[in-house]
Amino acid sequence: MNTRNLISPPGAFRLALAGAVCLGHVLPVSIGAAAVHLFFALSGYWIYQMWQAEYAVLPRPYTSFVLSRAWRLLPVFYATLVLLALCVWPLGIFAFRLPAQWTPSAFNFYESHLAIFGYAQLDAPGNVIPTVWSLDIELQFYVVAPIVIWLLTRSTHRAAMEAALIAVALAGFVVLFGNFGPWPSHSVLPLYFVFFLAGMLAARHDWSPSKQTAHASLAAGALFFFGCLALPRARELFLWGSFTGPLIRYTLAANCVLSLLLIPYALATVRQPGTRRDRMLGNLSYEVYIVHGAAFTVFLQHFEQLPRVARLPWIALMLVVVAVLSLLIYRWVDEPSEKLRRAFFRSRRTQAATLPPGATTPI
Repeated sequence: MNTRNLISPPGAFRLALAGAVCLGHVLPVSIGAAAVHLFFALSGYWIYQMWQAEYAVLPRPYTSFVLSRAWRLLPVFYATLVLLALCVWPLGIFAFRLPAQWTPSAFNFYESHLAIFGYAQLDAPGNVIPTVWSLDIELQFYVVAPIVIWLLTRSTHRAAMEAALIAVALAGFVVLFGNFGPWPSHSVLPLYFVFFLAGMLAARHDWSPSKQTAHASLAAGALFFFGCLALPRARELFLWGSFTGPLIRYTLAANCVLSLLLIPYALATVRQPGTRRDRMLGNLSYEVYIVHGAAFTVFLQHFEQLPRVARLPWIALMLVVVAVLSLLIYRWVDEPSEKLRRAFFRSRRTQAATLPPGATTPI
């Protein structure tokens, strides 16, 4: 990236988003929700592309797709849970209690720590890795994404279907933005569908934001964010702690606005050439995102009561530990798992290529 082109490579941008979520947990800056929304938009774009290029040709595309995406998420999730257990249980540093009775909430606890589904409905201390809530939303999206793609590309009335999907997405966004409805603010896919759909439509219509559009998007997001920080009565939209005031209730809404402003920039990054190193950074963003959630749980247990300045050395140590553990999980869990996953589905595509015409189905 040169000085005249401020558009980040795709992998570096995803790692920056994971870093923004991480810093938003340890510093009094609330920008993590906007970063997650941009992750969702990028996911919508890449899922549309991958479905068309890799899964639609398979004999059982829907089953293969869901299996592949679960395979992508679960190994790192399990490795992080194991590391958390090894660090906290034998040493007695931090102990989260398992449910004592078999109740619906206890079932949700065990099931969501096995398959991630339902994790967004857990509250502390049950959500031992708080950041996993967004993986639950991702998996919910994976379940419906092939159907949405079919409606956009194969249905008889594609324009009407696209308009209907946009209407559904906007309705969910209104609920999220206004914090309306009976659901927790982060538990179900419809609240975030607008971000996924934005990415899918960009891929569907092959929309490539120009350099000028991407720069304008970045400038608008920066102006909104730093403009709020510059105004004494608005800075609490993004700052917490001593800045907490009546506008703190609108922090999620402010993050929604920020993410909408930055979506064109985020979608411009996917068009940038990616090197092997940049692809590694993009993959590593997943480890950083989930590992820092586990580390943050332990951090809160021990250092939440310290004065802000006294926390800084421990925050620095936590970030170093997160970086090291993320690299280890990437090297010894994620990378081998990804090689196996790609090889398995590559063989299925090879087998599908030998089938007679008409043997594949859209879903």
